[in-house]
Amino acid sequence: MRSEPSGFAAAFSPDGKTLALSTRRISFVDVETGTRHDGGHTSMITSARFTADGKYVLTTSTDGTFRQWNPATGKQVRPLKLPAGVSQVLAVSADDATVAGKHEEEGIVLWDRDSAEVKATFGKDEGQPVSAAFSPAGDLLATAGPDAIRVWDTSELKIRQSWKYEQTDHGPVDNIHLQFGEIAFVGDGPQLAAAFPAKYRIAVYNMQQDSPERILVGARSLFWSPFALSPDGSALAYAGGDRVALWNPKTGRDGVPMQGRFSSITSIAYSADGKLVAAGGQEMISQHESKNVIRVWSSATGRELLELNGHHEWIHCLAFSPSGEKLVSGSQDATLLVWGIQEARSTVAKESNEE
Repeated sequence: MRSEPSGFAAAFSPDGKTLALSTRRISFVDVETGTRHDGGHTSMITSARFTADGKYVLTTSTDGTFRQWNPATGKQVRPLKLPAGVSQVLAVSADDATVAGKHEEEGIVLWDRDSAEVKATFGKDEGQPVSAAFSPAGDLLATAGPDAIRVWDTSELKIRQSWKYEQTDHGPVDNIHLQFGEIAFVGDGPQLAAAFPAKYRIAVYNMQQDSPERILVGARSLFWSPFALSPDGSALAYAGGDRVALWNPKTGRDGVPMQGRFSSITSIAYSADGKLVAAGGQEMISQHESKNVIRVWSSATGRELLELNGHHEWIHCLAFSPSGEKLVSGSQDATLLVWGIQEARSTVAKESNEE
């Protein structure tokens, strides 16, 4: 299956029948037939996600627009208005009701997704954020700016916690590198994780502490320090040097390392039930030759279950179907591949029965 241009984000619909892939355009692919409908932004798409009911896809882009799509037709349902002065959408709450965006003069704006009615404006004096994430309950908003990470109470509009970068040993973070990083809350607890690709670090913060709880050393790649959180928040999979490592945010202990080494890791994903971990990256075959490969492991044992080969350039995104029986990968080689991984599912099920 070919999809142009290269993929940077992918998500399955809740029923697993439709795949949304985003780059500068949004593509909706019928997983069984390969039929594709395309839409488009004029600049890079920064996020693509299905609404909670699975009926629509919401996309944000560096072109400053926020769009809602019908995945069955590939057409934009209706334009989603942005409040005056908002230049970029940063995050959407888990219930799809509230949007956070960047205002060039007023800082951060929260508004109602459907009506575009402004709910709050705050953070004018705290610098322009370049990345943000809502907590699962929507009561907190974490923002990453040029000088610090801040966690805001979305009701009281006050800073609940903040961490200056000088405190974390990864130094100043410029907007170009941070734009490619991620920030996310870890489960329902007091932790959040942030990637700093320029320094090859993933910092894990605890709301109850004034300095990072842990600094995880990431992969040696210019624009990526990929990580993925298990659905229950009990494990964080990250690019630990030349292999994928697991860390338990609740206990602070390292998990079992995943078998197999990479020269560079560019994407990581967890299955919906947390039993499988997948990663895409490059592996050196010889001093002058490398291959792009995807590996799938049992998260419980670290055992490698599958090695998938088919891409010829960087693998930018991975996503499991809700059932965990399919894995999609998007690459800089302009291909979108859907893999059947039932063999891995069966092996994990067998391991569980033997315990």
